[in-house]
Amino acid sequence: MLKGTFKTTNCDFALALSGVAGEADDKNTKAGTIYIGAMYKDGTFLQECIHIQGARNYTREQTCLAAYCLMLKLKPEIFFGV
Repeated sequence: MLKGTFKTTNCDFALALSGVAGEADDKNTKAGTIYIGAMYKDGTFLQECIHIQGARNYTREQTCLAAYCLMLKLKPEIFFGV
């Protein structure tokens, strides 16, 4: 998903999110299991698997926060001039 975003857009960053946000397990994946990937245009990337307990909307909110945190971990100098 990350590489595809760079192929089809003119972006600097790409984020990819996948998982089960609901309260019920999905086949072999436990509810609240979320996979997050972040990639910068130079090809550097990070990925994480997180586990969140709670209602669907709470899981979605926490997933968004985790995705932004991963992007900041990837290239803090872009955002903070470090």
